[in-house]
Amino acid sequence: MVGRTGGKMSNAERVARWRQRQRDSPSKHEEYKRKERERYQQKKKRGVVRSIKDMTNREQRTKRKQWRQSSNEYYNRKKKILGAIENALTPPTSPDARQEQVNYQQQVARQLGRKKVRKDRSKAYREIFRLRVALKKEERLKEKYKKRWQRQKKKYYKNKEDEDEIIKGHDGGKKGPLLLFLPL
Repeated sequence: MVGRTGGKMSNAERVARWRQRQRDSPSKHEEYKRKERERYQQKKKRGVVRSIKDMTNREQRTKRKQWRQSSNEYYNRKKKILGAIENALTPPTSPDARQEQVNYQQQVARQLGRKKVRKDRSKAYREIFRLRVALKKEERLKEKYKKRWQRQKKKYYKNKEDEDEIIKGHDGGKKGPLLLFLPL
């Protein structure tokens, strides 16, 4: 890293230069790593830094949540940088090719849409046909039982007077519901 010409270096430049010197000399770098490990162990002994297994369940959840968030942020930053580099390196597409691609995509989408409409419509027609058949069947059953009831009623009551007499006689001529069970 080269400092500014003339004048003082900023703190960031000074730190960057120091790190570069550390990395350039393998022995200095190893010494620095060893000292950092020792500092970390000292912090662990004092309780400043705790491992995840020593935390409570709640602390573990919050710590893991922080890790996930920072990991996602790192991934998004990396993705953004790589995308910018990729966009800078690839030439822009010609307007004609882009328009042809859009037209082709629209045509494919239109075909898929029509296919789906046809499929849905035929499904609806099949369902309507099935329901019509079921309705006819139910109507025939209704007519069958209605006719059966009429025949039983006719057989049980010989004439209209008998029917009126039975209906009035059930509770002395009072109006009210009558449950009449016909023998089958």
